[in-house]
Amino acid sequence: MSEKTLQMERVFAAPVDLVWRAWTEPAFFAQWYGPKGCEVTFAEFDPRPGGRGQHGVAVLQVGSHGLLDQDV
Repeated sequence: MSEKTLQMERVFAAPVDLVWRAWTEPAFFAQWYGPKGCEVTFAEFDPRPGGRGQHGVAVLQVGSHGLLDQDV
């Protein structure tokens, strides 16, 4: 099995706890993820190490959608 790594860096003008919640709580994640006019839905959302994430993004104006399935 290969090891998967994701590393990102960005500076936000926001408190650390708010940025953490934006990445780890589905309600906050759905507010910013994807382009405007999209709806984000979750089948699984476990951002802990070893957890899984599965969410969909629907483009409401067009009616198309995609599904992202990932291990954390």
